[in-house]
Amino acid sequence: MSCMSPSIDASPAVAEIQALSEFRYRLRHYLGMSEKICRANGLTSLQYQALLHIFSEDAYSLAAIAEKLQCRLATAARVLNRCVSLSLIESRVAKENQAKQSLRLSAKGYKLISHLIVLHQQELKQLLVHLPIPQHGKFCTSPVCWKSTD
Repeated sequence: MSCMSPSIDASPAVAEIQALSEFRYRLRHYLGMSEKICRANGLTSLQYQALLHIFSEDAYSLAAIAEKLQCRLATAARVLNRCVSLSLIESRVAKENQAKQSLRLSAKGYKLISHLIVLHQQELKQLLVHLPIPQHGKFCTSPVCWKSTD
């Protein structure tokens, strides 16, 4: 059986469908807000994601960034070239392999990504307040799961 065509016996309950619908809505809302935050700070969401990944690992290759962004190498190269032209990242030849480039945040990139992380954390907190939480492999369909415990 394919994961795309569940058997009739495995039909989800209405509450599970509603929870999945709410989850998708909240996720799209967060991504939309993220896009607005990025644009207001002069970046695309892909540039923001690239900076996040470079920040989290301190050094990245083009292929690794393409994988993280889930895009083709050519697209990742364009995103990274734009980040270089904005002086947000530095590209250096890797010490261990002269054929590879090592990517690092510049001081300007570090300052910008630190600011964007704070803004995104505020939005993420709002997302988590309303997010149906999976429990035991299923979404928690109780409205209690959707509310903050603060």
